[in-house]
Amino acid sequence: MRKLRILAISWSIAALAVGATWAQDEQTFPSGPDYGDAFELPDISGEFNPMAVSTQNVAYDGNGSVDIPFTINQRATVWVVIYRKGSSETGGRGPAGAWLRLEPQDLYIATTPGQVAESGDGTVTWDGNDWEGNAAGAGDYEFDVVAVNNLDKPVLAGPGAGPTGFTAPNIDTSQDPPEIWVQEYERENPDRGHTAGDMVRGTLGTDYLANPNAWERWKFDFGFEGARTLGGMRIDDQDPEIFWTSHRREEFGGLYKIRINRAAQSWDRVTEFGTNGQSPNTNGDRIVEFQPRGDVVFNALWGKQEVPFNAVEVRDKTTGEITQAFDVTEFYNTITVDDDGNEGVRGDGPAQISVTDDGIWVSSWAHATILRLDHDGNVMWANRNGDLCGDKISNEEAAAIGALGGSDIHNLGVTADKTSNIVFINAGSRAATISALGLDGDCAFEIEFPASWGQMRPGGTRFLLLQEGGPYDGLYTRNAMRLETFTYGGYEDSTPYGPQYLLHTPVALASGKMGADMTAILEVAASTPDAYSLGNATPNPFNPNTVIEFTIPDVAAHVKLQVFNAAGQLVATLADQTMTAGKYRADWDARDASGQLVSSGVYYYRMEAGSFVESRPMTFLK
Repeated sequence: MRKLRILAISWSIAALAVGATWAQDEQTFPSGPDYGDAFELPDISGEFNPMAVSTQNVAYDGNGSVDIPFTINQRATVWVVIYRKGSSETGGRGPAGAWLRLEPQDLYIATTPGQVAESGDGTVTWDGNDWEGNAAGAGDYEFDVVAVNNLDKPVLAGPGAGPTGFTAPNIDTSQDPPEIWVQEYERENPDRGHTAGDMVRGTLGTDYLANPNAWERWKFDFGFEGARTLGGMRIDDQDPEIFWTSHRREEFGGLYKIRINRAAQSWDRVTEFGTNGQSPNTNGDRIVEFQPRGDVVFNALWGKQEVPFNAVEVRDKTTGEITQAFDVTEFYNTITVDDDGNEGVRGDGPAQISVTDDGIWVSSWAHATILRLDHDGNVMWANRNGDLCGDKISNEEAAAIGALGGSDIHNLGVTADKTSNIVFINAGSRAATISALGLDGDCAFEIEFPASWGQMRPGGTRFLLLQEGGPYDGLYTRNAMRLETFTYGGYEDSTPYGPQYLLHTPVALASGKMGADMTAILEVAASTPDAYSLGNATPNPFNPNTVIEFTIPDVAAHVKLQVFNAAGQLVATLADQTMTAGKYRADWDARDASGQLVSSGVYYYRMEAGSFVESRPMTFLK
């Protein structure tokens, strides 16, 4: 892998050398969309309609096109992203080699064009070709069906971060009503009465169109002058009473563990953590965004010292000790040229971070590279300039390396889907507002919102993709419209900024398998049984697969076979289709509709066909 990493930095240096040449002349960039002063307000606030999408495994022998089924609960734009399983291919792929695969992993094949679909059942047709237009052929494939409602206006969820909020929105659904926490301002501003610890509290379910001032300002006192946090605050993923914040650099630079004090509308340091509640920066300045997960906090370290050291750090939640530092310096170095022609090297990231059970993603507003690492610190892939997803490259540089075009984007958001198959980044300088990178760093698709919405378009800076299986799931993004006035700008010189918009867009993903034998339902015998029946799951208990047999007596019947958890929540749909008379077998691989392996426990499979309804238990043991 080291050889490939050298290739990566060599590619970066070559591209940047081109940039250094052009820097002596005037570089040009494509202009972004101009929406003027017109905008439309959201129609709804406080009421949410989460996206639900399901799909089924598909039989495909590699010849020609194939239809991929899906079901959605509201209208949406639907994409299908297709991968070949188990590829050993590494190295650069994509436009101008933008997708650098550093480890063997599933291989991106193609994305179907975004298709507008209404609520209910539908299909997307894949033509069988890869992204370059060549026949993909037979093989074992997996696919993701991604549905985004960018057709109806987003919901006004509540207060969003202030004009320079450097933090992802926090939503705590364990509270009643669920709480929103966003950063109002990231540094001291005495003229406006701001400190770096200013936070805004709102609630989901409030109608902010009718009550735009239904929010509160809370404050955390860092205890020293000059505090500035580029990570805002984050709620702990295990204890909602614990929050995390940071000061970026120098003597007081580091991560802070704080406990909410509701009576004082503030937070108190957890003094037993680190040094009086602070985990100092010991690998250099500066700490940027961070995310608590499990027993640790991951943070992006953007080295500003003379010899840059850029890393993903892992800090123990109890002691504050930095237990690991994954070096990504070579991916975020930028060659600089001073007025005398002398070259230097500057660290330009990472800044943003997103963490799931399966991986770590980082990006930077000062650098085009987006990385995925595993939890051992191995870089799995890098997305670089060339494919227009997250690119920061002039028209002249783009032409020199064969990129798809120039782009002037500051990557201020990186948010991974819980399946780790899709990561969203902002793309605000073009008509597409949000770009989606796929499983191996490919530019899978881009989400565009109607131009008629004008400036009232989802995007902003940091994102939150809430995926709890609850009534508030979706993509939360900031918009620069002021919540208090429903206008842009117009701040008085001596008043606090206040929050901006937080918008909710329905988004969901479901995964399936595709290949010669990749269908969940197999016909065992083409007979005409006397009655409907639902057999026992075999084996039971099982790990990870079990088989369910059932019979259909009618010539044509619509059959629904679904799996539910002990709470009665839908986990997976094995069949939802019209079937002819016969004996069938369904195979369940213990994965939910999004492709995630379920937890150990008792599940119930339920069959509905006409007036026949029956359910049976089964137990999954990891």
